[in-house]
Amino acid sequence: MATNTRPHTAPLSKLTCGPCPPDDQILVELGSAEDYDGVQKSRFIQGLRELLQDFRVKKVKDFDTIAGGIIGYRARFLEDRSKILHLDGVTL
Repeated sequence: MATNTRPHTAPLSKLTCGPCPPDDQILVELGSAEDYDGVQKSRFIQGLRELLQDFRVKKVKDFDTIAGGIIGYRARFLEDRSKILHLDGVTL
């Protein structure tokens, strides 16, 4: 299995962390619903399905467009643009 060596963009360009995970794994993490329970989880998943269906209908396959869409959806859902990924045990 080949790894994606997608270059980081600023300000992460100065960081080195070895090979980046494959694009599909990044999208899975961005769309993770593990932080939610019950009705909130159902609403998040339903909205994410609608977003991804819209991308399919429009034949969008660009990683950056899909990732940006998921990030934007999560920000709107949470009403907080700072929460993008679940970072277990990390507090900012």
